[in-house]
Amino acid sequence: MEFMIQLVARQGETDPVTTELVRFERGELSMDTFGLALVEAKTLLSRLQLAMTQLQIDAHVQRARTCRCGRKRPLKDIRTLPMRTAFGKLDVRDPRLHACRCDSNAEGARVLSPVRARLAQRVTPDLLHLETRWASLVSFGVTRDLLEDVLPIGEHINAATIRNDVMGVAKRLDSELGDEQSVFIDGCQEDWNALPIPDPPLTVGIDGGYVRSAKNRKVNFEVIVGKSVPEQGEVRRFGFTTGYDKKPRRRLYEVLRSQGFAMNQ
Repeated sequence: MEFMIQLVARQGETDPVTTELVRFERGELSMDTFGLALVEAKTLLSRLQLAMTQLQIDAHVQRARTCRCGRKRPLKDIRTLPMRTAFGKLDVRDPRLHACRCDSNAEGARVLSPVRARLAQRVTPDLLHLETRWASLVSFGVTRDLLEDVLPIGEHINAATIRNDVMGVAKRLDSELGDEQSVFIDGCQEDWNALPIPDPPLTVGIDGGYVRSAKNRKVNFEVIVGKSVPEQGEVRRFGFTTGYDKKPRRRLYEVLRSQGFAMNQ
């Protein structure tokens, strides 16, 4: 028995575009031939990702070639754009266009890159999510092995890359935190009395310890970690280093507020 898997893409009223992805052959039914094997699933996902993204890019570039004045922007050249996804590293086509004379550009550039303009990041959000989630539980090296085991990532990922991605996510989240405050109490007793009765209580546990330098035993810093456990809802964890973290109060406050903590609680 032969299985052929195709991708059929349709845009508007145009004729569909069919792309053959893979073909699998199966003999007599057995545990070895039952359904998809992991290596086959990885191949299928990798080819499906490449075919889908390239069709999306081609459609976007086709629209971008028409200027708002109706003229066609000439094609200058075609480069490649590296993109890291949960289903493999892709080198997608990146056509560059000559700018139309009515295009305005503050720097005077006469070349447009419609794909790069839309895909400012080079790593997809779902891959960043998996890297960050798993790297918070195990080491960067083990995270790489896990991703390689279940996803068609191959040799295009390593522990250093995952570390850089996780640190980038952490810096972005820190930048989104509000300013540090000495006190976060808002309102007065009269305002709090007017608030509704709070939801079931939050139980917050906090612990700390010192981490010493392996080279200089006199150098150390204190780490504070904790866990906020509501009677209903998701458990949240937090941590910061006193003396180094510039927003420890804000970090704890945002965790509690995300769980519905009220001023009269």
